[in-house]
Amino acid sequence: MPTPAEILRMSTGELYRYRLALNEQVPRIREAVQAAQEERTRIKEAEYELLVAPSMSHKAFVAQLEEIHHRDVPFVWRLKSEVEFLMTAVYGVLTMARTICRVAEGELKKCDGVVAW
Repeated sequence: MPTPAEILRMSTGELYRYRLALNEQVPRIREAVQAAQEERTRIKEAEYELLVAPSMSHKAFVAQLEEIHHRDVPFVWRLKSEVEFLMTAVYGVLTMARTICRVAEGELKKCDGVVAW
């Protein structure tokens, strides 16, 4: 069984690693959000073009409209994946903070704003 000092050392290293993952993930999420927003703009433009397009059958119109509406699925899926990764990193930070709080002693345990779970 590891000693409290060993647990603290390992947990601090893991905490730092998860924090780095958080910092690296934020720009990726911003990029994914921007890409999704740009695609939504292109979709709205395509919808408008379809509305003023030459006459076509109802079936053809609906098929083209559905195709336009599904163009953003890969962008939304990427955003979802990036956010899931961010949430995993957040959970890692929380788990390591809880671990550190459980084994901390003395002044480390008295940190302001730290709540023991």
